[in-house]
Amino acid sequence: MKRKVLFLVVLSLLFCMLSACSSCNEKPHVHEYKMQTSDVMHWLKCYCGDTKDYNVHGGGIATCVEKAKCLTCGVVYGELGDHSYGDWVSNGENTHTKTCIYDNTHEVTENCNGGIATCEEEAICEYCLGEYGEELEHNYGAWVSNGNNTHTKTCSNDTNHKITENCSGGTATCTTKAVCDECKTSYGQLEPHVFDKEVVEEKYLKSKATCTEKKEYYYSCICGEKGSATFEKGEPLEHKYGEWVSNGNNTHTKTCSNDTNHKITENCNGGTATCGEKIICEVCLTEYGEELEHNYGEWVSNGDNTHTKTCSNDNSHQITENCSGGTATCATKAVCDECNTFYGKLEPHVFDKEVVEEKYIKSEATCEEKAEYYYSCSCGEKGNTTFETGDIEEHEYKMQTSETMHWLKCDCGDTKDFNVHSGGTATCEERAICTVCLSEYGEELGHKYGDWISNGDNTHTKTCSNDNSHKITRDCFGG
Repeated sequence: MKRKVLFLVVLSLLFCMLSACSSCNEKPHVHEYKMQTSDVMHWLKCYCGDTKDYNVHGGGIATCVEKAKCLTCGVVYGELGDHSYGDWVSNGENTHTKTCIYDNTHEVTENCNGGIATCEEEAICEYCLGEYGEELEHNYGAWVSNGNNTHTKTCSNDTNHKITENCSGGTATCTTKAVCDECKTSYGQLEPHVFDKEVVEEKYLKSKATCTEKKEYYYSCICGEKGSATFEKGEPLEHKYGEWVSNGNNTHTKTCSNDTNHKITENCNGGTATCGEKIICEVCLTEYGEELEHNYGEWVSNGDNTHTKTCSNDNSHQITENCSGGTATCATKAVCDECNTFYGKLEPHVFDKEVVEEKYIKSEATCEEKAEYYYSCSCGEKGNTTFETGDIEEHEYKMQTSETMHWLKCDCGDTKDFNVHSGGTATCEERAICTVCLSEYGEELGHKYGDWISNGDNTHTKTCSNDNSHKITRDCFGG
């Protein structure tokens, strides 16, 4: 619309100019044109009124601070132009700014955005290419064993970020390695055996008790391994002496049946000499000494709590009195001060001794209870009340089976290691044998016969593919 109006204006001016020229009263002259302008256009005009070259302003560049300047007439025209911003520049505070190249007071500031932060670097803004925001924290997973006494944890943000450390914690034994506190995996070496356990069992017995020495056992490790050092346990056996036997020299000897090197030799004693006979030893019942003149001998027990002294010359000459003196115990009667012979009654037993010997055992230690022994008297007699000693034994598991599985069971009822049968190979006629408990399980395979094959002798055979030793041979027929 503006162009159409401008065109009509130009035509009108041209018409006027032509009219003026034709009606000019001036003398003929050379036109002297000067530039004329308006807000929208410029033209040339002579003082005579003649005009030409009507044109709208053009050229020049409008900016955000200045309008365009016409390249022909130099007049500023039109409207201010748009801003011309430069590149975004980071402000170092998670924002960036771009500045107009025509007026640096014209700025636009926005938040940085785009890019991805990592565990070690901030995000890179997609516009100003500056770092902004915060680095991500490492997000490490669980420790995983490397199988070489180390373990590693990996950052889920960047799998190239890893931390590897030595396994630690746990306690190794002589049978199992230590289990790492972090990755829960066995690592390191087994510990050496520690032989510090005093286990009183037959398999650790080095030597049995003798009359003078206690039983001797090998120290053992907690795993059951036997060491070389030993310890003593229990009490020595009591001597078990036999009958007194005369040595033919006025002495007699009794020998221990547990060890014949243990002997006791004493002088023969007791008995009464007569005028014509030697003394008969009361112990070994053998003659000894010399024949005596008549004289009262020592007091001799009568076995009825009395004692008698008899003339050595005539044994019809006797004096008898009640035995007296001495102190009775539960093991021995009182010994008479005169005849030195036991008499009277035994004192009652006092069962207050805790003696750990086979003869006093009531029940062996089990996996539920300690060993139980009878209290004994100082004389060795066994009472009927008991005491416990030692440690509870480990479970003794025995294999249990069913049709489909096996497990271990102790007599106390404790069970463990439940597993289905496995291993072994079933045949056509037999079930598989479990390689752990040796029980049959599963089903027989059954025969799987192939095609009949001629044997060339008027018979044919078919063979089982499960076991080629299983065959059926029959005469050929038909045809």
